[in-house]
Amino acid sequence: MTSTPTDTTYLLDATVFMQAKDAHYRFSFCPAFWEFLVAARREDKLLSIDKILGEIATGGGDLQAFASVRLGDGFFRDSGDSAVVAEFARLTAWVQVLRKDFETGVFPRGAPTQLRAG
Repeated sequence: MTSTPTDTTYLLDATVFMQAKDAHYRFSFCPAFWEFLVAARREDKLLSIDKILGEIATGGGDLQAFASVRLGDGFFRDSGDSAVVAEFARLTAWVQVLRKDFETGVFPRGAPTQLRAG
């Protein structure tokens, strides 16, 4: 079942999963982290795309099983879906505007820029 993202939905990259598994949040050390991901997924607060699942699948093992089974259907959205493609186009256009503003000096630099990123 595919649900609709909420107003506060976050998209996760493969790095979130891979670094957590390999470093600070190993399955055996911090199961609460992984349970948090499952709970947030149930509330539609977290999503990803099929290409991220593909990256995770290359490593196999527990992480692939977690991603496929515990996060379930609908978490990894089809990157060819028209809504995903449209949002990617909107995001790409936004980045291009920022790039142009930065190159022409319109985009603020230094601490104000870093504050916005934080």
